[in-house]
Amino acid sequence: MEFYELEAFKKLVAALDEARRLKSNLLIVSLPGMGASYYLKKYLEKGKPGKYISEAEQDLEESNILDLDFDTNGKALVQVDEYLKRAGAEQKFAVVINMPQILEASRFLESYLGRHAYKTYYFGLPGEEVVLQMAKYMNVGLSKVQKEKILSLTGGVGRWVKFLLGHLDLLDKPDEMMMSDELWRVVEPTVKVVSRCSHEVLEKLGLGSDMPELVKMFANKSEGSGEVDVVVGRDLVLSESGEPGVRALKIEADILNLMLGNNGVVEKEKVADLKWGEGTYDKFSDQAINKTMRRLDKKLKAHRIETISGYGFKLVRR
Repeated sequence: MEFYELEAFKKLVAALDEARRLKSNLLIVSLPGMGASYYLKKYLEKGKPGKYISEAEQDLEESNILDLDFDTNGKALVQVDEYLKRAGAEQKFAVVINMPQILEASRFLESYLGRHAYKTYYFGLPGEEVVLQMAKYMNVGLSKVQKEKILSLTGGVGRWVKFLLGHLDLLDKPDEMMMSDELWRVVEPTVKVVSRCSHEVLEKLGLGSDMPELVKMFANKSEGSGEVDVVVGRDLVLSESGEPGVRALKIEADILNLMLGNNGVVEKEKVADLKWGEGTYDKFSDQAINKTMRRLDKKLKAHRIETISGYGFKLVRR
């Protein structure tokens, strides 16, 4: 099967063509590693009008695809807003969001992008056809059993399929698969994002009831090793698992309380709001925010603060 005949590609093309015909903007929601960026580049290679933009401050054309890596670029939402604000009436956008949990975050809902109505397309799991197409491209012969195993492990997530096609020996060695640091580096960005998405969003991405085995295998590695047990006392003393620890600064206590009330997660913008005042995130660097969180992390013994790339921080057990 040729790439342009893939059902996942044809559905994406239909969504982009419809948005262009209606002269409207389109929000493309996906996950890291699913291949949305590759598909969009192939869309343009096919001769479709538009400009692919993957960084800030680029010139615009009438049709533009903004793919600014929300999962790794903490300024992606701000950069998208800047593009939208300076666009002319005839300039339209397809905006790629590969960090779906941001759709429910206050900073998205209050952003220029979030306050305007967009048609949303969910770029979900491509499925079996991607396994077959990629095996053909890599010139890898697959038995029926191997094909079905790769499909059950990956669901068709392109980055994962590519890795397993190059490591077929792992298919029959689940213990080695779990211990593979190389495989973890491949699946980690997707697994971490999946763990923070609502069930409703996962359903729309084809991950609701039939989760790929690799997500299940590595879920615990992503989430930490148990329930968080931290209490911030009135005297600002931190207690972990019932054991009193050190005294926190007022800002550190405020951040911890916010995390504890939000499943252990806090956005970078919220840290800036607490530390410097409402709406101050754009005035300070991520480095300054990270310094505050590292200082808090050093005061914790049984827990640690894990960075959620491009989003914020999560409190987990060590």
